[in-house]
Amino acid sequence: LAAAERLKQKINDFTLNNETTINNPEIKQLFDSLIKGCPEFATVIGKVQHTTHHYSVDVHTLKVLQNAFNNPEYQKLDNESKTILKFAILLHDLGKQEGVIDKGHYEASAKYAVSILNKYNLPDRVKNRIIETIYNHHWFEAYNKGKIGPEMVCANFRSLRDFEIAAIMGKADLMGVSDDFHLTEATKTRIPERFEEFWQRNIETIR
Repeated sequence: LAAAERLKQKINDFTLNNETTINNPEIKQLFDSLIKGCPEFATVIGKVQHTTHHYSVDVHTLKVLQNAFNNPEYQKLDNESKTILKFAILLHDLGKQEGVIDKGHYEASAKYAVSILNKYNLPDRVKNRIIETIYNHHWFEAYNKGKIGPEMVCANFRSLRDFEIAAIMGKADLMGVSDDFHLTEATKTRIPERFEEFWQRNIETIR
């Protein structure tokens, strides 16, 4: 019992009382709050991705969050959908392997999310929507490369509302690879307006 109590205290210290060593106070506060709310996030801090990505997994994740919040479509979501989107973004790359092109990380991340979400007092329907969003978060890559059509995209989501969440996350994730990856990869140009037109045209086709 004494050993179990000491172990419990060590876990509590690591997850609740630990903190990052970052000089920037604003970034430090953000990371510390993330780790206390979701200790599993600590596993991706500084984790290097393959060469296409300019950012480590943690920085990429925060950039995806920022991109999603800056999307005008985000403000149109109801509160439950906003919660689903935020959880899905925070957890979407937790299963990614370091330094390699990991095509299966969406599945590993979704599996991790199942156990992580059990800690939170969320309705089962919300947890299921978060997990499905994580599992399908590379839907646009498959669609853009012709691997799946609009019908298959729609089949991956329960409702139009879930597709709207996935669209915001998909765009934010693409933009979070580097400063211009989404421009050159999707439209072969560095003109942001062309990318917006390209993106909207595809979304309307699927809708």
